[in-house]
Amino acid sequence: MSRAPWDADHNVTPEQFSRVLERRFPEFERPDVVALRHGWDYLTFRVDGDWVFKVPKRASVVSRMRQEVSLLTALPAMPAAVPRPAFHGVAADDMPYPFFGYPWLEGIVASSPGVDRRAVIHAATGFLDALHSIVPPFAVEGWPDGTWEQRVGRLHRVRDQVPSLRPSLEWLARNEPVGGRKTLLHDDLGPEHLLLHPETRELVAVLDWADASRGDPARDMIGLLLWEPVLTAEVHVERGGDDASLRRARAHALLKGLQTLEDHLRWAPDAVPAWTETLLALQGTVPGLGD
Repeated sequence: MSRAPWDADHNVTPEQFSRVLERRFPEFERPDVVALRHGWDYLTFRVDGDWVFKVPKRASVVSRMRQEVSLLTALPAMPAAVPRPAFHGVAADDMPYPFFGYPWLEGIVASSPGVDRRAVIHAATGFLDALHSIVPPFAVEGWPDGTWEQRVGRLHRVRDQVPSLRPSLEWLARNEPVGGRKTLLHDDLGPEHLLLHPETRELVAVLDWADASRGDPARDMIGLLLWEPVLTAEVHVERGGDDASLRRARAHALLKGLQTLEDHLRWAPDAVPAWTETLLALQGTVPGLGD
């Protein structure tokens, strides 16, 4: 079987990474390194309880990492904290790719039990309003992914194996989202990237900027719509959002979710039921699909 798109092309254990840090940074002497949940693009480690280090999992991530570091360094003060790179590690024989580290940001993820999700979505939308007003001092490019038609057309497994989602595929084929101004985007703003204060539940940090790009600001609703499709739409209206941008956001969210489901059907079948349920919930909120 071919490698899944989130797999790493190298392995780094916490013990190995501890030695890597000692060789590069005199600040670290036998640092305590703990592996965190590794995401799609990075191996992630907590160091001495005070730092987070991110190591690209594949060669293709390195250019995105450099853009992420540049953007996080350039961003002005935001309504919530963002990672601010403080360490920059170089590639060598003991580490195939460069990497970076930033101070640990304390908080709980927005999907934690007992969280007021409506309040979180309001706070996240306020953060996005500030982000979308920023003009970065350099070009910010997203991942190349083909045209809308090509992306919908690749979803062969979903079409063949999940008939309950075929209405979404047919709707997407007829409803390419067009319009919207071009702004700076986080482009991966889901609850796992929103940190809340453990006691007040206020939004304190926004993490994981590897997918940052420029485009329609409706795309930054993708993760919120996949998480809470009804609440996110309600908050959008409460904050004065229009029907056209909500329609575009739903189209972007459906396609992103279906692309993820396509990957899971091939490489992670255990995740298929949950993702199918998530997408059916979103599908049910789209006028003409949920009737």
